[in-house]
Amino acid sequence: MEVRVDDKVLLVTGAAQGLGRAVALEAARSGAAAIILTDRNTQRGDEVVSEILKLGAKAALVAADLEEHDAPARIISAAIDQFARLDGLVNAAGLNDRGSVAEADTALFDHLFAVNTRAPMFLMQGLIRHLKERKAPGSIVNILSFQAHGAAVNLAVYGATKAAMSLLTKNAAFAHRKDRIRVCGINLG
Repeated sequence: MEVRVDDKVLLVTGAAQGLGRAVALEAARSGAAAIILTDRNTQRGDEVVSEILKLGAKAALVAADLEEHDAPARIISAAIDQFARLDGLVNAAGLNDRGSVAEADTALFDHLFAVNTRAPMFLMQGLIRHLKERKAPGSIVNILSFQAHGAAVNLAVYGATKAAMSLLTKNAAFAHRKDRIRVCGINLG
């Protein structure tokens, strides 16, 4: 089955490597007009921008660390400034640092929730507001994990971040269905 994103402007987090990179490149092959990449690794991000440009789509990198509180707002603003609109978001960035309930400290807990839950939620919020303002349809895809359903002992905090994203995904999908904004999650694993 071929999925097309013809003439869409998409934002992909964690796009410098792994799944985010693969999504960004596939979007370019599938007709996206422009892809905004975000990652904290600017060297790799610039390499992916070059790959996308060779595929015929426009691309830009917004360097950001999703742990920073203002990162989601800066990313959304920069993306809209660059290409005048956004049509979709793929929240592919994520950390899977190890931490059990008995062993995790507050720094690990806060770090994982900032990157895996808080930033994606506020990126969704930014896109939803933008789409509603434009009265335009759009799509959001959140990369989830089977760990949300009962994580391995050393992945308890990670699993909790993905469980929270699962709930936020379901809630946003229901809340914005009449706005023509599709929100779904891909449960990897």
